[in-house]
Amino acid sequence: MAFRHAPGTDHPFAGLYEVEGEIVSDARPKAVLFKVTGGNRCDWLPRKAIRVQRGEGARAVVGVPQWLAKEKGYV
Repeated sequence: MAFRHAPGTDHPFAGLYEVEGEIVSDARPKAVLFKVTGGNRCDWLPRKAIRVQRGEGARAVVGVPQWLAKEKGYV
């Protein structure tokens, strides 16, 4: 479900887990509501801890640290 990028590289998600899905809501200033592709639940992710690359519409790829990926069950 998630792919970890090697730390110390030039990639924007270096050292983070890459998770694909959609941004359901970004109305809160400190968090985004994210739904993993193929998943049936949504999770609030703290903006300070993640990196977001937007795609078409609500689609997005989110980079999350290991502690958050484990907490949310992405790995």
